[in-house]
Amino acid sequence: MSGPRLGIILDDTSALRMARPSDPVAVVALRSCLLNPPRAKGARTLSERIRTLHAGAEICPYAWHFLTHTRTDGLAARASRNLGSEFAPASAGHLRENAATQQAWSVTRNYLSELRASALILSMPPSFSPSVHHRRLLTDFVRKHRHTCGRIVCDLHGLWSVPQAADLASDLEVELMLGVGELAALPSTSKQPLWIRVDAADHVAREELARVEDLPSAPYVLFTGPAPYSLLRAFAARTE
Repeated sequence: MSGPRLGIILDDTSALRMARPSDPVAVVALRSCLLNPPRAKGARTLSERIRTLHAGAEICPYAWHFLTHTRTDGLAARASRNLGSEFAPASAGHLRENAATQQAWSVTRNYLSELRASALILSMPPSFSPSVHHRRLLTDFVRKHRHTCGRIVCDLHGLWSVPQAADLASDLEVELMLGVGELAALPSTSKQPLWIRVDAADHVAREELARVEDLPSAPYVLFTGPAPYSLLRAFAARTE
């Protein structure tokens, strides 16, 4: 198979200062959007900056936390941008159909457009369980908004086992994000596109990273942490 498509996950876009023209970056995932998504002008400026640094790279933001996380998940307390006084934050999150979550989707849809994004990453909190109710919420969201997102990447946490997450992603025809340490639990029959998340601690586990090269189809491999570019360069040098 062809080699993996490499990328970075940014919690803070100031990390773009570490970029080099030679970096083999195929995708930039903006986890910074999870807390405080950019407004229209800022999104356009960020899009141009990323594409200047990494020509041809895909830009893939995370959905705003008011769309995916509930108030008890704690992200709202860490964020500086809010929904607006006319919306009830307590009712937001978990992809539910109500005014607060619909406003969060409107904001998310707008920065998807301004960034000229190729995919939306849904990072669901541990409170979003593999229950029938939550599966239905995710299914309804994907079916309703797939055409707007282009592609959807699901990152499911908490009680979700890797086989459960893989089965649902396959059923919904969406892409799946896993930590590199979860690859051992991935069913051999899984065929959906994979996004593999690697942080600084994972990077030293060579036996786990070796599994990337054994996958049946080329995955995305995204590096995160305080120095994502350094991790990406080390992995790229190792696989040359």
